[in-house]
Amino acid sequence: ATIYGNSTGCNSPDEIEEACDGVLVSEIDFSENLLIHPNPFITFTTIEYELIQPSTIQLSVFNQLGQLVYQYSEKQQQGIRKLQWNAKDQPEGLYYYQLQAGDQILTGKLVKAR
Repeated sequence: ATIYGNSTGCNSPDEIEEACDGVLVSEIDFSENLLIHPNPFITFTTIEYELIQPSTIQLSVFNQLGQLVYQYSEKQQQGIRKLQWNAKDQPEGLYYYQLQAGDQILTGKLVKAR
């Protein structure tokens, strides 16, 4: 990285780190605030999470064979958000989800019961 044109003492990564020692940028990992309910589910399940900044989210759901059965993408504002997957046309069984927001990707299992 090239840094130039800054104030005195802010022209290298080392100078910037030294000037900002003890200052932390608070960033919440949205995986800490992930809630899926119900799971197992019969017809639909809700994935609830919190975004700390506006992000494009993408939810992908795969069956046991790894085939994509559902995908949704949307630009969302910060705050608590919910996505609902209606699986009424899918057979019961195990599914895998991938939820991406920015550069964070979460994966997990969903179980559709009778």
